[in-house]
Amino acid sequence: MARGLMKHPSLLFVPSLIAFALLLIPFAATADHASFPPPGTHPQGVDFVDDGAVGGTLYHVDNYTGDVYSITPGGTATLLFNIAEQTGEQYTYYHGTGICFVPSGGGGQTGTFYVTRPDRGASPYTDYVRSFDYDGTHLNTWDVSAVCDRPRGIAWDGTHFWLSGDAEYVKCDTDFGLIETYVPPWGTGSGALDFDPVTGLLYSAPLSWSYITVLDLECNVVRQWYLNDNYRVGVAVGRVTDRGARSIWISDSSSILIEETEDVHYTPIEAASWSAVKALFR
Repeated sequence: MARGLMKHPSLLFVPSLIAFALLLIPFAATADHASFPPPGTHPQGVDFVDDGAVGGTLYHVDNYTGDVYSITPGGTATLLFNIAEQTGEQYTYYHGTGICFVPSGGGGQTGTFYVTRPDRGASPYTDYVRSFDYDGTHLNTWDVSAVCDRPRGIAWDGTHFWLSGDAEYVKCDTDFGLIETYVPPWGTGSGALDFDPVTGLLYSAPLSWSYITVLDLECNVVRQWYLNDNYRVGVAVGRVTDRGARSIWISDSSSILIEETEDVHYTPIEAASWSAVKALFR
C-alpha cells in the first residue's frame, strides 16, 4: 500500500483523520503503466510504499526461493534477504506468499516486513506469519493455524492486520489474535490483499478469479472489475502520482510478471485538497 503515513503497529493510525482532506470529483485520467518480469521464477506477494524514493518502492517475495526484494517501479530489483537463511528453516517450496512492509516513520528503509507462509502440504504443516527488520533479521513467528487457513495475503490498516486465506478474510490484532472472520462473497479463494489508507478500503485479487475486488472493512464488495484470466498472487495499492490517477500493482504467476494497472475505483481529488492528501504520504 502507499503508506508513507502508516506507522509501526505500536503507533495507532486513525483513518478518519484524513477524511476531511478528501473532496472528490469525477474526472478521468490515463497513464503509462509498467510491466516487467520478477527477479525470481515463482512470484508471490507484492507491496508498495511511497517512501520518498523516486516513484516509491515495491517489495516482493519469491515463493520458491524465499528471497525478499526491493524493486523500483522501473523493474530494478535488489535482494534484501532470504527467509530460509534468516529463520534456519529450509522448505521445498512455500517459503512466503503475502508480504506487507510497515514503515516505522524513520525514513524509507526503516520498518518491519510481515510475510505469510501457508501450510500447503510441506512440512512443517503450520500456517505462519513471520516478521523481519529491513536488514532481514528474523524478529518473530506467529502460528496462525487456528486463525486463518492457509494465509496468502496480508495487509496493515494502521490498527489491525488482515489475512486472506483459502476461504476467508481475517481481521487480527497486532499479535495476530483473531478479531473477526469474514467469508468472501464469492465463497472461496480470497487470495492477495492490500489496504488503501486514503479510502479505508481493502483491495483483493481473489485466486482463480478474473477480477480486482474492492471491499469495505466488513468485507462487502464495493466494486470489482475484470482484469484478465490470469492467476494473481499479489496486489498493492500504488502511488497517487497526480490528483487524477492512481495505479495498482499486480503479481501475476501465470504470465510471470509484475504489472502496473489502472485503479478503476480511484476517484480523483479536487485541486484544493490535493496538497493535504500528498502531505499524508511524506
